[in-house]
Amino acid sequence: MSPARIIILAVAVVAGLGAALLIGRPPKVTTPSETRYEPAPTVEVLVAAVDVPLGNKLAASDLKWLAWPLASLPPAVIRRQDLPGGERVRRPDRPRAALQLGAGPSREAA
Repeated sequence: MSPARIIILAVAVVAGLGAALLIGRPPKVTTPSETRYEPAPTVEVLVAAVDVPLGNKLAASDLKWLAWPLASLPPAVIRRQDLPGGERVRRPDRPRAALQLGAGPSREAA
């Protein structure tokens, strides 16, 4: 046998023994570290509790409060902290503000 074949055979035997040792060794058991995640800040918003067909009137049972992540809050939602009340001034960037300020269609034209 030539010396080159003996070297190749030796390398193959060593690689095979190394692979057998890696497979036969039991895996290391590690205890999982406890990771604590802070919940995302949320705000309660008013959403539909059921599907409301177009043209139907809303009842109180059709709506519910839902905790919504503050980072993905759409701009035109009704938040619990913005409950309608006489002491609060409406924000003009809300879609409902135009009707409440009297900018809606005039009834005198009828």
